[in-house]
Amino acid sequence: MKNFVALIAVLFTYGLFAQQFGYIDYNRLLEMEGMAKKLSQELEKQEKSILDDEQKARTEIEAEMNKFKDATSKLSDKARAEQGAKLSAKINELEQQFTKRRADLNKKRLEISQSLEKQNLPIVENLAKEKKFIAVFNSQSLVFASDNMIDIT
Repeated sequence: MKNFVALIAVLFTYGLFAQQFGYIDYNRLLEMEGMAKKLSQELEKQEKSILDDEQKARTEIEAEMNKFKDATSKLSDKARAEQGAKLSAKINELEQQFTKRRADLNKKRLEISQSLEKQNLPIVENLAKEKKFIAVFNSQSLVFASDNMIDIT
């Protein structure tokens, strides 16, 4: 009985691995398609804008912090606490602002990716049937892909 179960396991494993699997890299597809490429470039431009704005804000905050440090010895405890609280509130506000901007950008990126997947699903399905793939995976979901797995991007 043990030998029979082992034989079934070996046959199942061999049969499963004899099948072809494919994957598609939607990020690379995004770079290749005309309209998608344009959208991707716009997202990159927005991301650069966020990075530039963050750097500018960081520089301004550092200048304010240095100014505050220089003035702390001349300030009363109450004034020091008030200015410290204002500076801290400004930093928190900026962090929230940039976190929201990044979240909005990531949401746009996801929407574009999902739209691209939806548009290309019939093409992927037809190609998978034509090549007799047992399954096609999104490369972003893969942990490992052997050399036997075919990139159909």
